[in-house]
Amino acid sequence: MAEPASKSYCLRPMSMDDMPTIARWFEHLADLCLFDRGCAMPVNEATVSASWAEVLKGPEPAKAYWYALESDAGDVVAIIGLDNINYIHGDAVIAIYVTGHLRQSGIGSRAMAMVIDMAFNQLRLNRLTSYLREDNLASQKLTQKVGFTQEGLIRQAWFAAGKHFDIHSIGLLAKEWYEHRQALIDKLDDSIEIRLGRSPDSARKWPESLT
Repeated sequence: MAEPASKSYCLRPMSMDDMPTIARWFEHLADLCLFDRGCAMPVNEATVSASWAEVLKGPEPAKAYWYALESDAGDVVAIIGLDNINYIHGDAVIAIYVTGHLRQSGIGSRAMAMVIDMAFNQLRLNRLTSYLREDNLASQKLTQKVGFTQEGLIRQAWFAAGKHFDIHSIGLLAKEWYEHRQALIDKLDDSIEIRLGRSPDSARKWPESLT
């Protein structure tokens, strides 16, 4: 398991200032093709910025909310988002990208848990969905840890590196999250702090009581 350099992180809304970091991440072709099924080749920073601009300035109620996880040193180490939000049916797709050297360090599960809390407690969603390439073992481990269940298999629907991969369709219902949440808290120690917002004395941290 990787050891995070920082023990304290803030989760805050993504901005266009984050694009240089994200563009550098996505120069790594294998990582890009694990994260984004719709992008088969690395592109430059201008193209990355253009693709995110519409998402980040979208109208309310937004169809997507994306957040950056930032260390106390000011380095962006992950992004996590709710995408394709459907307020009629109470559903959204959740996705996360953690910089390579911090995968399986514990920051991803805590950040995802905070966004899950907001999805169910702020947006009143009823379920979250995600789609993972069959060989994305790190994401499978992370999503299982926070309570997702595999719901289906989409055969040979993801092409990368000259090969077709199956896609795992996974889901998490609000009632399942509330049943699982305390067990996750009990499993995690307090060595890593994730707070919502840059302020060190931010009132909302994860885990937080729902009572």
